[in-house]
Amino acid sequence: MSIMNVNFNNLRLQAAISLNKLTRKLNDGLLNEREFIKDKSGDVLVNSEDIQQDLDDLRTFILFISASYSDEIDNFDDITDEILNNGGIEYFNNK
Repeated sequence: MSIMNVNFNNLRLQAAISLNKLTRKLNDGLLNEREFIKDKSGDVLVNSEDIQQDLDDLRTFILFISASYSDEIDNFDDITDEILNNGGIEYFNNK
């Protein structure tokens, strides 16, 4: 069996970028005090299409990271079975 070396720098970078994009969109959707209805200040109003791709990307990156393992590093295991046994990673908007 051949061993494949994987550089996680880009994967981790892309996950951070996707999280930042999503966080910015959610922060932009925060309703201010004038917009809240029935004392729901802090609610977020965003178009699901605006965050769909960011959430899909972030889900994919997390799945790649969870499937990674090393025989040479203790406790660095493929945890996809654990994730699946605990309900998996949800899809946003069922897409």
